[in-house]
Amino acid sequence: MLITRKSRKPSDDSPFRSRFRDPGSGAFSLRQYLRCRDELFQRIVVTVVQSCFVVFLVMFSRTLHRMFESHGQGVAGWVEIVCQVLLLLFVLLFVGRVVNNVRNIKWLRGEMTRLRRETDSLDTRG
Repeated sequence: MLITRKSRKPSDDSPFRSRFRDPGSGAFSLRQYLRCRDELFQRIVVTVVQSCFVVFLVMFSRTLHRMFESHGQGVAGWVEIVCQVLLLLFVLLFVGRVVNNVRNIKWLRGEMTRLRRETDSLDTRG
């Protein structure tokens, strides 16, 4: 007895065949456009969340500095420096990620524009 199920190739005259299956069809660029749109929304959300995290890290760094000023009494100078350097490294790491996401968003917008033009040109021909 077979454990796995074999997938059957749908026939072309089936009423349930996919519009997006053939990469040579006009719907292929539409499918790519929709994928780019979904990726764009995801990148925007991730960029906003990471930007907020950078702001929170800077606020935490200021709070940590104030705490060491008021409670450190000058004996924990190197501890504050180590903490601030670590926080600076985290901030730089996330700023780099935000910049990378912004570059990806710009590229996705260009790709979406190209795919939209391609989809519109296919609609007018067919």
